[in-house]
Amino acid sequence: MGARRDRPRVAVLGGHLVIPPIASGGDRLCLEIVRRWEGADIDFLAPGAVAAELRAELDGRFSEIRAPGLARSGLCRGRPQLMPFFFLLSGYGLARALARGNYDAVYATGDFASNVIPAVLYKRRRPGVRFAANVFHLNAPPGRRRANSASMGIVSYALQRASLGWIRRHADVVLLLNRGVRDDLVRLGFDPARLVVRGAGIDCVRIRAARRGSGGYEVVWFGRICPTKGSDDIPEILDRIARQRPDARFAVIGTYAARWLDALRAGVRRRGIEDRLEILGYLPYEEVFGILKASKVFISTSYEEGWGMTICEALACGIPAVVYDLPVYREIFAAGVRSVRLGDRAALAEEVLRLLGDDAERRRLGDAGRRDMERYTLDRVASRELALVLGERGQGSR
Repeated sequence: MGARRDRPRVAVLGGHLVIPPIASGGDRLCLEIVRRWEGADIDFLAPGAVAAELRAELDGRFSEIRAPGLARSGLCRGRPQLMPFFFLLSGYGLARALARGNYDAVYATGDFASNVIPAVLYKRRRPGVRFAANVFHLNAPPGRRRANSASMGIVSYALQRASLGWIRRHADVVLLLNRGVRDDLVRLGFDPARLVVRGAGIDCVRIRAARRGSGGYEVVWFGRICPTKGSDDIPEILDRIARQRPDARFAVIGTYAARWLDALRAGVRRRGIEDRLEILGYLPYEEVFGILKASKVFISTSYEEGWGMTICEALACGIPAVVYDLPVYREIFAAGVRSVRLGDRAALAEEVLRLLGDDAERRRLGDAGRRDMERYTLDRVASRELALVLGERGQGSR
């Protein structure tokens, strides 16, 4: 479908999308937002490995999905050391694809260099083009982040800081999830007038329509299996719960790299609870929502978050969440969440046990959380975001 002349045209850049499925919270949020943009024609530019998934996800609503052929992310499976090379190729492919288009705005779905550099090059050639960038959270300095390795922690930190410098100098609007990131960027020299805390949203209609699954679990963990999401903590937490609740069943849902899945399984085997835990991997979202609706307690062990999408989705399904206390959660969640000190596995397990032993309180928290999540609708977020991307800033920044 060709672009219509009477509508603005936006290039959406997903150069950091490495391996399907596209499942991280920020990436899912951007997909859900742009699929709701009714007032513009969209080209989604991404590596070839994810093009088929994008076409299926976006239901043919986009004028074009271009897949730069140089970036084939299959090379990176199990080889995190190749990621910088992949991003270099991906950025080159996106820059070439952008140069062949005629856009009114460029929208970077993440602050990765493979998105930011092509956007900056395009804006330099066409100064009138709007450049909108998403920044979800700031990486902790090397040595303080639960990264794949010390070297990867250094590389990811340095690359993000470089990208933030380009965004600070060239972006017309920077889209943020929470006020904490806004304050951090102001300290890094960003113009506060260009920073917009637009938050996030969930598909409440889709969640309400999902059918309750059969069976269910006492405890569900849902997310990306990796150290920054606290997957290392899962075996001890579940073991502590299993000692007090011999019949409890647990589920872990989400994507993973093989090494972190192996580490999780090894930890579960060491504690002798492998017959109590089902590691379900990636599931369609309707199936995830059905499982959550049939289960009792959701847990989150994340050590860093920009928002907490999986917590929002669990609450919208009507089950309470027990989480590590992160400052961003205090900004977002008004009901349905119990927090414990960051990294305190024993306290998290104890809080879960209290809820499992009190049906009335668990139902009360679940109902309160579900009502609270009605505030976060994707349609409202998407409408405001398109206006910001195109420069229609009636809502202002905050």
